[in-house]
Amino acid sequence: MAKLSHPHVLAEHDVGTTPDAGVFIAMKLVEGQNLRDYLKAHPGLSVRDRVRLFLGAGEGLAAAHASGLVHRDFKPDNVLVDGTGWVRVMDFGLALLSSAPLPETPAPAPSSEMPSHTPRAGLLLSAIKTSSGLVKGTPAYLAPEQLLGEKPTAKVDQFAFCVSLYEALYGTRPFLGFPNLRPPETRWRVEDAPAGARVPAWLRRVLLRGLSESPDARYPSLPALSKVLREDPTARRKRLALGALGVVALVALGGFLKHQADARDLICKGSTRRLAGVWDGPEEKRLQAVFAARASEASQSAWVNAKAGLDRFTQSWVTMRTEACEATRRRGEQTEEIFTLRMSCLDRRLEELQVLTEALGTTVEEARLLKAPEAVNALSPLSGCADVAALRSEVPLPNNPADRRRMEQGEQTLLRAKVLISSGKDELADGLAHTVLADAREHHLDALSAQALLMVGVTTLARGDESASTVLWEAALANVATHQDTLALEAANRLANSYLRIHDVTGADRALQVAGALVQRAPPMS
Repeated sequence: MAKLSHPHVLAEHDVGTTPDAGVFIAMKLVEGQNLRDYLKAHPGLSVRDRVRLFLGAGEGLAAAHASGLVHRDFKPDNVLVDGTGWVRVMDFGLALLSSAPLPETPAPAPSSEMPSHTPRAGLLLSAIKTSSGLVKGTPAYLAPEQLLGEKPTAKVDQFAFCVSLYEALYGTRPFLGFPNLRPPETRWRVEDAPAGARVPAWLRRVLLRGLSESPDARYPSLPALSKVLREDPTARRKRLALGALGVVALVALGGFLKHQADARDLICKGSTRRLAGVWDGPEEKRLQAVFAARASEASQSAWVNAKAGLDRFTQSWVTMRTEACEATRRRGEQTEEIFTLRMSCLDRRLEELQVLTEALGTTVEEARLLKAPEAVNALSPLSGCADVAALRSEVPLPNNPADRRRMEQGEQTLLRAKVLISSGKDELADGLAHTVLADAREHHLDALSAQALLMVGVTTLARGDESASTVLWEAALANVATHQDTLALEAANRLANSYLRIHDVTGADRALQVAGALVQRAPPMS
């Protein structure tokens, strides 16, 4: 797993043993639910949106295959969906190196379906038990060759992927019961589509090929399958039809729409224009050229995912900024004080976005470009700009004009350091953090000093320095002292991670207790 780092794979930071817990795995913190539960909670998702979710999971599986790993237990329960709709493949407990031999013990009949795992917030500390000589995986998703005990290849993951996607689209699995109990002539015949299913015929044909009994009859690879799934043959026809319809609609409704748009812009206009030079047409073309220069499939995939994330972020930013303006200036539902706090928060998010796009535009190493989707996903969430209680609790800027400028410049520099870390430029980030820390201490700006300490702790942890726990403890205490509880909570969580890296479960437990106390005293969202 150390070879596998991809935005669509749940990161596993460390593995070790302790006398009490046995084997543990420290994983990336992601708040969400598995794909099966996500689909149940969103029954109105279109076919296109369901396929889009699986395309992300397919990229994670393809990355595993490129690293020489076969998952062997892909299913909706082993895909995590976070609050933004981003998917990550997880639970590689049965993964096998494609070059590794199978156990010599003969394989018995498959057991009943394994229980699914429900993701939860917080560090995952789990005991692992393994056995050898068994047909491993969940029977309903096993490829024919797995049931026969043959050496699994990447094609078994493709088969399981298609079973899962079929289930997500039709609400039932393609093979009912156990295929190996059927007569040979119907053993791997896919069930007829349920009555009322609205899955396009071309998409069903794609799935049927991926569900072929023979591995050779399936697609050559998951990227090949994903390419076909993206090439919706009906999309071009729809675009042409919509284009023609759009001309008629614009003629008929143009006056009305213009009137509505003008009325809205008179009060709260200009949010989209604020993206100029940050994420607009020219900036998109510039970044696309940076990725295209690498001319590799991995870099192109990274560009597609990064662009999608940037589009989602900026669209949400424009929507939230417009809503904040209208709530105060148009509907009178929000005070000027809250309006100012929210706009200031959104301005900081835009600055962070600009730092990221600038950093990506100057990146030359392909390894760092491949981290672009993860860097976009690491942008500070916009939801914080709607949390009025948290915004009111932020430390005010100093009254002294010189100190106010130092504070603003220091925070902007730390923002740049944060983006550099997510872009893989840890050394540059570390230098910026130490510079801000020295200046803040010299001018006795305690709040800025506490923020800089946290960033130093983050960079120290990133390079694997054992002193990270000492720095992060200091950062947690400093941010508590300056009433920056959100940063103190981040420091405590990172501190627990640093202890787990050196197999100190007791230290990690203490850090998580501090984090829990900070959560308990957090103000309610309003």
